[in-house]
Amino acid sequence: GTFDTNSMLKQAAMSDLTPGILKSGPNCLKIVVVDGAGAEWSKLLPALAGSMLLLPTPFLPHRDGALFPYNSPSWSLFLEYIANVIYALVLCRLKKIPLAALGCVAAGWLVYSACHASPALPQLINGWDLKTCADGFPRVAFSFTAGLLLFRFRAILNHPFGFFLPFALLMGVFLYPHVEKDWLVEILSVVAFPVIISIGAGAEATGRIRRLCIFIGRLSYPLYMTHISTVWIFGNFYRQFHPEGIRLFMIVGGLCIFNLLFACAVMRLYDEPVRLWLAAGWKNIGKKHVRQH
Repeated sequence: GTFDTNSMLKQAAMSDLTPGILKSGPNCLKIVVVDGAGAEWSKLLPALAGSMLLLPTPFLPHRDGALFPYNSPSWSLFLEYIANVIYALVLCRLKKIPLAALGCVAAGWLVYSACHASPALPQLINGWDLKTCADGFPRVAFSFTAGLLLFRFRAILNHPFGFFLPFALLMGVFLYPHVEKDWLVEILSVVAFPVIISIGAGAEATGRIRRLCIFIGRLSYPLYMTHISTVWIFGNFYRQFHPEGIRLFMIVGGLCIFNLLFACAVMRLYDEPVRLWLAAGWKNIGKKHVRQH
């Protein structure tokens, strides 16, 4: 069918952005109860409104200048929203070669950002706070254009190893030990992700493994958007009490289990029902539009 810019923008808001905007709620109670002593309601309420509307509000205390203090991972959602608008207006019309050139520029921008934009912290963790917010643009620019290139070039690497090859590669990237100023290693890891995605697209999974993969895919977005509260709590606790050994292992393990269970509840009770409700609403609007014309 033909490309419809308005439909593209509506789908972006429905499928990824609107549920994410409203997920600031689970973090509201923690900030008011734990951090509220250092903030006035004149700051707390505007920050909540800005978070729900996906507008940066980096002025709450105890948040290290986070652009979205109620749910700091929303920084990437904010930039992805901008990227979707740019895609609907410009990128969808680019042919493969210009898009590939743009992807190379984005990759170079990412490398420059990692090693020069923030000398005090030359890593790819930047972009989520006010001081390093400019570093978030190359992060999203590279990942967005890399995904487009994989789709346009149908970059699927078929292999006989099924689910286990991309799983092993992901574990290798996730568990690689961190060292100070390891921006080169982080760049290589980021470049490896498109390759892993291509390998994953060529993997075949059946039975229980297939059902597990589908469930993990459904869970990934709610987990990303709800985990940060326990990260802040753990960070404050660790700085104050410095747990070690088995105590540290039990605390981190318990928080991981809690985050998975909480994300699962959010997925089943909120995220997926809201998506279905929004989808039905847009469908009804589309039917009315067709009847009127």
